Parts: sequence; C-alpha cells; structure tokens
Amino acid sequence: MRQLLPIVLFVAFFESSAQGQELPTKPEDPVKTSIAATVVISKMGKPSITDLSTLSDYYVRGNWPKLTEKAGQLLELVQQKCKCVALDDDYVHLFWVGSTPTADEPALFSAVLHRDSPNAYSRVIPGLSGNDEPKLIEVFLSASADAAFASYYISKPLPDPLLEQIPSVMDKFLGPLFGMFDRLSPTVNLWAVPEAPRDPPPPPQILALVSRVKLPESRAGVEVSAKASFPVTETQFDEGILRLKAKFSADGLAAFDAGSAAMRKVLSAGLCAKLASAECKLLLQQTVTTAIHARRGAATSEAGHRELDRVENELRSFVDTLKQTVVAGKATLDNSPKTHLGFGLLSSFAIKTRGTDLRAKVEGGKVVSAPLPRALQMVVLNISPWGYQSKTTRRLRADAMFRPFIGVVYAPDLGVSAGLSVMLLPNLGINVGYAHLFITRPEDGLTFGAVLDEKLKDEAGKDTAVFRYTDGLRRNPLQRGKLGSTFLGVSYNFK
Repeated sequence: MRQLLPIVLFVAFFESSAQGQELPTKPEDPVKTSIAATVVISKMGKPSITDLSTLSDYYVRGNWPKLTEKAGQLLELVQQKCKCVALDDDYVHLFWVGSTPTADEPALFSAVLHRDSPNAYSRVIPGLSGNDEPKLIEVFLSASADAAFASYYISKPLPDPLLEQIPSVMDKFLGPLFGMFDRLSPTVNLWAVPEAPRDPPPPPQILALVSRVKLPESRAGVEVSAKASFPVTETQFDEGILRLKAKFSADGLAAFDAGSAAMRKVLSAGLCAKLASAECKLLLQQTVTTAIHARRGAATSEAGHRELDRVENELRSFVDTLKQTVVAGKATLDNSPKTHLGFGLLSSFAIKTRGTDLRAKVEGGKVVSAPLPRALQMVVLNISPWGYQSKTTRRLRADAMFRPFIGVVYAPDLGVSAGLSVMLLPNLGINVGYAHLFITRPEDGLTFGAVLDEKLKDEAGKDTAVFRYTDGLRRNPLQRGKLGSTFLGVSYNFK
C-alpha cells in the first residue's frame, strides 16, 4: 500500500484546504425599474396590487408549479424593461415581502428560478461564480416604489465529491488491485415617483431591483442574509392621525386639527421626502409647535393651556413613532457544478469470451487449466459529457440516463473495460460493455499437466538428477496472455 500514500496525502490536503473558509459577497449595485401590476379595487375604492400576495399564497400553500408560472410572468416583464437579466440562461434569486397565516408581521420570501427548473423550491444552482455564464441574478419585487433592499452572501467552499470518492475506492478495491500487480510481476431608474400630481395618478406598478451576484466559489454552500425596508407612506401617516384624533375630546379637537393640518401642508408641499428621516421629523415637530403656539393667545384658562400642551405633546410623540418597516430574512443556496465524472463498482456476467489463449495456473507444482470465471468485478469511471445535477429530488434524470464508462477489472484477472451505463436510479445502473483481460497462460514449452519438478529418467526408468524443464521455466511457468469478453452487469455508483 506504499504506492497509495502520495495519492492519499494529496486528497487529504485538497480536502482540508477547501474547507473552513467563509467567503463574503455583496451583490452589485441594483438596476431600478418598474413593471405593470395587476390591480384590484377594494370596497373602499382604493387600488391594490395582488401579484405579490398571489406569489405569497402559492408559496405558503406549496403550489410550486403555480408559483413558478406566476414568478416567470413577472420576470418576463422585468426582462422587457431591463437587459440586465437573460431568463433563457440566468438563474434568478427572487425576493418579495408577503404574509404567512400564522404571523402578524410581514415575512421575506425567496425562490430560485430557471428555465430548466420546473419547481421553485429547489435551492441548487450549477456552480455559478465570478464573471462566468450563466449568471446569478438577484431580483427584489415590491409594491412600494420607495422600498429598499440589501443582501449579503456567505460562501463556504465544499470539496469535490469525485475526490471524496477516491479514498473509499482506494481503501476497498485499489489495494487488492496493486497487490495483484505485485503477484503478477468534472441603474437604469425607470420608476419616477410623481410630485403630488393634481392629475389622476398613474396605475400602480411593481418596483424591481435587479442585481448581479458574483459568487467567489463554484462549489459551496451559500448562506444569504437579506433585508427589505419600506418608508412611512402618507397613507400610513393619515391613518395614524385618525387613530390619534379619537383620543381627544371637543376641547382639544380644534387645536389637534390645526396641528395635523399644518403637518399635512408640509407633506403636500413636498418638503418632507422621507417621513421617517430625522430631518423630516424635526420639521414636522417644529410645524406642530408653531401651529399650537398660534392658538395659545386664545386660551383663557389654565385648563385650556394644559389641553394645548397635551395636543402638542401627543402630536410630537406621534412624529417620533414614525419609522420605516424593516423585514429581514435568511436563505440558503447549494452552489454545485454539474457532475461529469463519478466512480462506480460493477459486478458483471461474462456473456461471450474471445481469444485463443488458454488461462492457466500452477497448483501443487503442476500447470493446470483455469477457465475464466463468468463473474467479473471492476471499478468504473462514469463519464457524462453534458453533465447533470446530482443534487436533485428527481429519481430519473434524462440528462444522466445514458453514460459511457471506462474501468479497471480487478477480479478474476487484471484488465480494462469500456461500455455504456443506463442509470435506473441515482446510485444504480445497468452496464453493458467489453473487457480486455490480461490472463496467465502456460509459458512456451509447457503444456497443461506439466509437473515442474519432474526429472528425466534413465534407461532403467529411474529418476535422474536432471530436471525435465529448465530453471527458467520452473521459476516462471506462466506468461502473460489475453482474453476479451462482452459482459452485462449491475453497478453501484457513488454520488
């Protein structure tokens, strides 16, 4: 087994150097665009976008075909607006915010989509990295035009499974194989928020943020952390004011209406672009103070002044509570290149033998016939020229159904083989092929039945001191021969 030591050390070094690393990746700056949305008018007469809620419904119900179909329709619209994604080739990591039946807070959903993937639940991508094609494209969809999105990818490199198979093959089968040697001598910003238009507003649209993700390793487990943030809208502001107004009696309503109307004028004038920003909050609070201060001269009692103080404090506190909605989530990806090579163990039955050499062995000092057994054992290397994704839930894979193979026969004799494997299951195949075996046959000058220690006899028929065969024939009574055989067998294939 000394011959195996350098190979084992190399494999161990490769595996140890490939593990234990965490390689971060931040997606490129997003391209911002918008797509047409499906709008439903509510009972209150307000338009509502249903596309993303439909995606969420399909997701939580596990209706993957419908989810894939709906997401594909939305991505087609994104592709029409933005040439930064090619759906025929690229893999899309899609994010959106929705709700689940068991939670009051919104949730961040994600799915991986590709033309060749019939279901969006798969998290396997085929070894994407760097500037290679196809690309990994991240797309975030939102009904809010002012939504923001950020993500972060951590890649943890994994060893090549082909190299992982080598120690098992060497330990179980290549050891005996080498022993036999001794005995025989693989942003375009198209979304524009209208500035308080007086004309009818444009129909609601869906915001799309599109980024390319250049992963550093083509074979790695990938952990994704993502966050979507939504600013406070004027609708949310108005709804909050209405809820707060219900806390006041008739004595404070006039002051409350004056303070809230002053803030509304600031918003309508476009002086407060981001309601949750510190600058906007300061401006709104100063506006409230000014509006309430203008009414203090009309207050004639201490109770009236206390009520004005209460109104001012409540409105200022309300402004302090304005904050953007943040929805965070995590996702995982399995970045695994397509499999092109894989080892297998093959047990086969010799159908027909070809060749004129006769197989022999030495038994009890006598050269005897040793017919070739019908059972052939070999280690094979399966070859998939186009590659296939081994990490899939499908039992039958058309792209891996038929695979040529080459192999090394290790029993009953050393030899080489080649043929075609038909994969029935991910680990089980039917193999047909041809094996060329290096057998042992009698050395020239020897025949079956020859006794190596036989001595010549004298005229009286008694043994002499002279051997019948030369010292060279007695030391090496067998020579290399060859036989060919067609075979049919069953193989166990490593993943």
